[in-house]
Parts: sequence; C-alpha cells; structure tokens
Amino acid sequence: MRSLSRLKSINTMKTYNYINAPEILTLVTNFSEQLAMDGVSDFNVSKHKNLRNLMIAYFKAELFQSDYFRVAKVIIEEMGLDVSTVLLQKIPTPRIFRPGDHGTSFHSDYWYGHGDQTITVWTPLSSIEEGNSFFILPTYELNASFTKALNESNGVASPAQEELLAQSSHSVSMDIGSSIIFPSNILHGSPCNKTDKVRVSFDFRIANKNDITSTKDPESYFIWMNNTFVADQNRFSGANYIKYICGGKHKNTLAQHLIIESVVKEYDISISGQEAEVERFGQPIFREYLNGLAHMKKIDGLIVASRSILDDESIQAAKDCNTVKIYCALENEFIDFKNKAD
Repeated sequence: MRSLSRLKSINTMKTYNYINAPEILTLVTNFSEQLAMDGVSDFNVSKHKNLRNLMIAYFKAELFQSDYFRVAKVIIEEMGLDVSTVLLQKIPTPRIFRPGDHGTSFHSDYWYGHGDQTITVWTPLSSIEEGNSFFILPTYELNASFTKALNESNGVASPAQEELLAQSSHSVSMDIGSSIIFPSNILHGSPCNKTDKVRVSFDFRIANKNDITSTKDPESYFIWMNNTFVADQNRFSGANYIKYICGGKHKNTLAQHLIIESVVKEYDISISGQEAEVERFGQPIFREYLNGLAHMKKIDGLIVASRSILDDESIQAAKDCNTVKIYCALENEFIDFKNKAD
C-alpha cells in the first residue's frame, strides 16, 4: 500500500499530502516524451502559447486519458472515496510559470466555485526549485484564521497579508513523479518566480456529484461507470441543431460565433447550419422556427450564444413551445429546461 493519509478537517493535521506512485511517474514520462516529439524538449526555451496549446491537445489524447484514469483511480482508492459518487475533471488545467511571473495570489479553489468536498491534485512536469514553487498553508488552524480575514475583504489580500501568508506557508517541494493533494478550501498561491527556470505543471480536481456547494457544470467532469471513467450521457445526442445569430446594438456577432462554435466542439453537438436574424424587425425568424419552421427543416433545436441575445417576447415564446429546444451556450442551459425533454 502507498502511504497517503486521508485528508481530514482536523486542525492538528497537515492540510496537504504528497503521493508517490508509479502511475504518476508513467503519466509524467509519457507526457514529456510526447512534448519532445512535438519539439518541446526544454521548457526553458519553449514559447508560452505554443506549449500551452500542446499541453491542452495532449490532455485529449487517448494515451494521456488512459494514464490519467489510472492516476485518478489510485488517488481515489488511497483517499477512501466512494468511486460511484466521484467526478473527475475532464480537461486538467495547464500551468506555465516563467521567470519573473507572478502566478496567483493566495486563494482557495472553493472561492472559484469548486465544492467543499472537492480535492485538488497538482502534478509538476518540470523540476521544482526553491523560488519557483507554490506556497500552501500547512495547518487547518492557520487556514481558518487567514480565511476568516480574507473573507472580510472578499478574498483580496493586501500586500502585507500576502507577505504574511507567504511567511506562514510551506513551499511545496517534490520530485518528478509525485503529486500534491489538498482540499478546495485550503489557501495557496504562487508568488513571483525568482529563478531562471520555467515551472510547468498541471492540476485537476476530484469532486463529489452529490456536493451541492459546487457551482461547476457537470459536463466538465467524467463519471465512474462500468469500471472506468466516462463522459456522462450527452444531452445533445440524437438531436440536430442550428446556430442562431442575432445582431444589433451590444450584440457582437463574432463573439456569438466563437462562443457557439467552442461549445459545439466541446459537447459534440450536431449542427446542420446557421440562421441569422432579421434584426430590423425584432426577432421574427426565431419565432418562425418555434412556430413550425424547425419541424419543416427537421431541426430539433437552436443554439444561441446567450439568453441575453433574445428579447422578452422571444424568451416567452420559447417557454411556450414544447417541440423546439433552445439551448443558451453561455448559461449552459435550455430555456424552460425543466419542462422539456433533454
């Protein structure tokens, strides 16, 4: 058995734990080999934007996901979590911390919508040195004290508080092939990188699907099913949609296209075309689709960039229609979703 103490909210216990496992080393090794094949063998001479894009592309590769699932399973078992209730972040977050960079101010992941039952797993792809690591409060007692103070300032630390937080924190020190694990409510941050070395890492979260304190979209996570991690049932499967674009004052059409196209790609939505609104006459085209045009064209629904694109009359018409789905990408919801089959 690997030695990893389960994290518990007890003031006398450490807020974080390291885990060393062959599964982590395999993942990191394969990751480094893939980046080398992509021309990135030395992080210190790689371009920031290019490296980030390469990392994100590899997160979606079959080899990474296979390694990723094994690492997650090890952590879940060591933490004693109920795998049937676990949610695993689909796309990890890449981090590139260059010399002179200020990474993040002290914060907790809970502040950013992660549930209080969520844990963060942080894994370096490069060596960690004194001066380019991140800092984390080591005890629950300290964390409670600083969290109370920062809550009073809406999570914004003064320069003096940032300095005191850094002095009270542990600088993370670990070898390649290790990960650090900590709960979502623990304060941590990355002060300035004072070394001449780039720090490259990624992090992901393991959440609980029954945690009502989370504000994150379920589509952002894998679930455990049939002895592996899978994407939850795609609520867009079997349906045919079109993009709906509406111009006008304060309605940037380019932004609408970008939002819709990104969501379509991420959720694998079947799109058969697009429709532009005759904006000079309000939104008659939208209502024509609700009143029979969608059926005639064999369209199941429309995707709009945001609910705010539509006027009140169109929103009410969408609520009254029980045959055409209207999906709002920015809000990640269907209009009157509860009363419509998804």
